[in-house]
Amino acid sequence: MKESRAYHTLEKIVLDKGILKDLQQMSLFKHTGKLEVFHSMLLKYCPKNLHFHYSSMSARTQLAIMDHNENVHCKQATTTSGVQRYNVVFPKHSKEWVAKKPFEPTTQTFRDELVNVVLEYRRNPNIAVPDESSQLTVPTLPANIARKPKPAKEDAISRSQDFPNKASAMLYIDSCALVEL
Repeated sequence: MKESRAYHTLEKIVLDKGILKDLQQMSLFKHTGKLEVFHSMLLKYCPKNLHFHYSSMSARTQLAIMDHNENVHCKQATTTSGVQRYNVVFPKHSKEWVAKKPFEPTTQTFRDELVNVVLEYRRNPNIAVPDESSQLTVPTLPANIARKPKPAKEDAISRSQDFPNKASAMLYIDSCALVEL
């Protein structure tokens, strides 16, 4: 039946490069819930609204990773009698009551361990304080991504004082950005 019209139609569909590429992508699909949990943890150590120098940002990211790794396998919370707990919630997107598993509180025992290691390292007379192996080398960072040159501080201050409150300043800045595009 390899010469039949149905066979050739099926072969054309099954061997279509677009479908094969889509299937390959679909087979690699993963739920991103755990990644979102990590990003939430990262924001506790590296809030977006604060600027950190490279070495500080690197250290904060490493702390977030250690915190996440310590708590990634939290167990479901139980009652005092050992029965697993559940919270019944009504998410807006599903509009159905569902049972969610609450987890045990997180721990940060890695912090105590880290402090002990640092103190032990510092008290060791065989280790020089300005040890070259502990120095962080800052990679060449790209130029600023701002589309406009940085204004003089006085200009920025005078422009920000033209607004009666912060909300109207944000609207003004947003409307300028829309006009320029």
